[in-house]
Amino acid sequence: MYTLGYPRIPLSTEPSLVMQRGEVTNPEVTMFSGDKVFLYSAVARPGNSGGPIISESGHVVGIVTESLEENTTQSGMPFHAGIKTAELTSAVAELDANIELPIETYE
Repeated sequence: MYTLGYPRIPLSTEPSLVMQRGEVTNPEVTMFSGDKVFLYSAVARPGNSGGPIISESGHVVGIVTESLEENTTQSGMPFHAGIKTAELTSAVAELDANIELPIETYE
């Protein structure tokens, strides 16, 4: 999977699109807040939030939400969390605002 975004690049004069490659490391984790997210290994920085998470086949499978930096693996690498597109579709439906969100679900 890949993340896309515009994180701040030190000493650069303009924003640049940055792509990071990674893997889904856990397909579903429930946070204390009740939110369901999936974990992935691609690096996410401020500026990636809200950006797409894309599968190798080109499907958008979620969006970047947060870095769980206080929870690190034994190697010291942080976890990164994303929201599945199915959750986005459900949230938009709950708005009851006649909004059509063209998302292709991919599991």
